[in-house]
Amino acid sequence: MFFGRIPSVKWPAVLGLWLLLSPSGLPAERTPAAEGIRFCVPFWVLKDGAPVRPRIGRGDLSIFAGPEPLQITRQEQPGTPTFLFLAFDLVEDQAPINAAKQALAEEVRKLGPEYWVGLIGVQKTLSVIQDPTKDKPLLLKKILQIRQFGKAGLLESIQALADFSSSLMRKSSVRVAVILVTDSDVANYRTEYRNPQINRSDSRDLSRRFPGRALQEEISRLSTAMVRFPIPLLVVHVAPGRDSLNRIYQDGLRQVTGAGGGRLFLSKSTGDISRTLQEAFEWADSFYAVEFQVSPRPSGLFEIEAKPGAALSPSMRLSHPARLFFPSEAQP
Repeated sequence: MFFGRIPSVKWPAVLGLWLLLSPSGLPAERTPAAEGIRFCVPFWVLKDGAPVRPRIGRGDLSIFAGPEPLQITRQEQPGTPTFLFLAFDLVEDQAPINAAKQALAEEVRKLGPEYWVGLIGVQKTLSVIQDPTKDKPLLLKKILQIRQFGKAGLLESIQALADFSSSLMRKSSVRVAVILVTDSDVANYRTEYRNPQINRSDSRDLSRRFPGRALQEEISRLSTAMVRFPIPLLVVHVAPGRDSLNRIYQDGLRQVTGAGGGRLFLSKSTGDISRTLQEAFEWADSFYAVEFQVSPRPSGLFEIEAKPGAALSPSMRLSHPARLFFPSEAQP
């Protein structure tokens, strides 16, 4: 079971809700390997750069892999049953942490009845703070009580988080989104990403000429891996650093989240955190989960293109992952 990706954690509530919300209480039907593989991918409809929620049917959207038209097999609209996982990587200054928790609590209060919300701690490994529930008083209590200490953990756990959540959306018939709230500083990881000078007295030491090389290598590795996990992974950084290495880090987070179709939101100040989180919740609320079948092809990356139908205004455009990964074996 894919729940094993979260070490030492079982997800009975998630599994029960998944079976409850899937049609006939069963997982979505999988395509035999010989016929191809089905992918479930997040799509947004944007107008003036902001997500909107027009009602669209399968005939209003066409998807291509190169010249090949792809058959859409399932399409979940905004407003349908949704798992929303709120993930926390908050270990730095208390002022932005408190502002983030208050803003999160306010956004949870606004959620509609279609949402089941789970809370996850993101540090060296993932940990369950609260199984998915509709119990808003319980969620608000847990959010405001969250205490995290130690080192930042986003880079160490984001792949496992994307793997788990994308597997859940692919295997069920519900939308799944993740909002990851972080205050991570690149200097506060267990791994040394600052690329310190190896020999301070040697002007030819290459570490002088390639600051952030270790960080860039990790970002490149994660970006390559995240293509396998198309999911609305929305990272909100509530206290982004201003130095050059943290700017490299933030550009890297934008690259990593974008590889799977997600997005990075940066707060400009503590007072900006509420607006930034509200924007992330709007994106989580507005995506379409579109499943389509891809015929057999060699294992590796391939590009997709989506074209809107007549139901969408010419002023609207589609946003979705640009590349997907076709595995060597059928997904379980």
